[in-house]
Amino acid sequence: MPTKKIYIEEAQNEIDELQNELLDESLPKAKETDIKNKLNMLGKMIKHSEHHTDKHMRIMRDELKKGKTFDQAHEIAVARE
Repeated sequence: MPTKKIYIEEAQNEIDELQNELLDESLPKAKETDIKNKLNMLGKMIKHSEHHTDKHMRIMRDELKKGKTFDQAHEIAVARE
């Protein structure tokens, strides 16, 4: 079972990849906006992980993948802890 440290490393790797994608000047505006939104969410998750358990972060990540908002995912994670 991954730990917060692994989640943070994975998030940082994804941030690096997304930032490299943003360097493409031919990137469509919609794709650029999508990447910036993902970068924002990853940053929030890293900061959030500083004060929550591995279980909480795992639940949040799973819920975000299902399309929940940050706040919805957080509510679900808090309820399941």
